[in-house]
Amino acid sequence: MLKLSTLQIMPGIREECANSKNCAPARREFEHCEKKVHGGAARPHEDCVEEL
Repeated sequence: MLKLSTLQIMPGIREECANSKNCAPARREFEHCEKKVHGGAARPHEDCVEEL
């Protein structure tokens, strides 16, 4: 029996979620946070852990 590691199956799970209407609101919130953090508009030491 073939066992797949989390690293092997995670890309498929992420793609499935990204294309799911159920995940869309959470994805938008996380992407907004990432843009803010990586764009320099975030407070010092702010990250997107809560959104994740």
